[in-house]
Amino acid sequence: FWTTDGTRLNLRAQSGWRPDEVTNVSLNASYASSSQFVRETSVDPRAVSQDLQSGLNMSRQLRWGNVSFGADRSQSIATGDVRQTFPTISFSPRAITLFRTANPETGRWYNNITFTPGSLSGRRSEHDFADNVTLRQRDNETIQAQAAPQLTIGNLSLGTSVSLAREDFGAAVGSDAS
Repeated sequence: FWTTDGTRLNLRAQSGWRPDEVTNVSLNASYASSSQFVRETSVDPRAVSQDLQSGLNMSRQLRWGNVSFGADRSQSIATGDVRQTFPTISFSPRAITLFRTANPETGRWYNNITFTPGSLSGRRSEHDFADNVTLRQRDNETIQAQAAPQLTIGNLSLGTSVSLAREDFGAAVGSDAS
């Protein structure tokens, strides 16, 4: 719904699309231009304490693995805070077999070694506080990346996990100068 003067808008939508057997697209959208307007006009007491969740995601299977892209947004009706993640990217390559042998009985210890690149993923998130001054909160931005490769030789598996994260904070607000 929206107001006649066009200053306030509330929107909810949901959709899914599968253009072919290897691609999937989904949308779930909830948006309010004013959290205060929702709190003042809602007749459902649960609506004033819930978060509006939105997401757009696409995934596709390829010959060499899977790839997915997405974005998420959460808007708090109670506080007006907004959290969003854009983009979320994930690559999941298929396992690679090295030194393949046709006959396992005649193979050596190094035949059929399997390298699994694992899921490679990354995302960028933001958290914007509606009331930074009263709560003395600082908006922040986070960038994360992860990888988890694995190597298998016979019954021995060697794996590792790597994570990188960087967080930036906005300028401090509401600090007292003494």
